[in-house]
Amino acid sequence: MKNLEKVYNMIGLCQRANRLITGLNLCETYIRKKKIKLVIVASDAGYNTKKDITNICKYYNVDVVEFGSGDMLGKMTGNELRTVIGITDEGFKKELLSRINDLGDM
Repeated sequence: MKNLEKVYNMIGLCQRANRLITGLNLCETYIRKKKIKLVIVASDAGYNTKKDITNICKYYNVDVVEFGSGDMLGKMTGNELRTVIGITDEGFKKELLSRINDLGDM
């Protein structure tokens, strides 16, 4: 459970550093502007949300991962519920991908 907390803490740090975009529409806009490096989609997001964001990320060559719940992503970003968040910093992207991949190895 400790590694899971590290991922959520890193997302909170991204928010405090102003390196995070939340919400499907805003993320799509920033992806088109080529400002987002990584998109995190909540595991409990709807099928169409996952499909839409995955397709746009593939088209614009942006990494996308499925992680966590909408409630927890919202909590870490200071909102009630967020199913899609975008990371705008390359360093945060690398660290988050590393920590999320470490969870998969457990």
